[in-house]
Amino acid sequence: MRQENNEDRMKVYLIGAGPGDPGLLTIKGKDILEKADVVVYDYLANDTLLGYARPDAERIYQFSGYRWCNNTDNRKKNSHHQIKS
Repeated sequence: MRQENNEDRMKVYLIGAGPGDPGLLTIKGKDILEKADVVVYDYLANDTLLGYARPDAERIYQFSGYRWCNNTDNRKKNSHHQIKS
């Protein structure tokens, strides 16, 4: 049986900034966003908050029952892929 070390484990953090106000984000929340491999966000996420994520982090936009995937900062581009949740 393979023994798991800490590097094999993944962590999930829920980070909120109230109603999308970047001033309400904690320093720890900003640090976590800067290290995240994947960021899942919704319409309340302010673009400033998403700007803290690494440029190579996968961004997944969750929108009313559908998941919109996009690896760029710009949600408005037409390169989204719609996947039924």
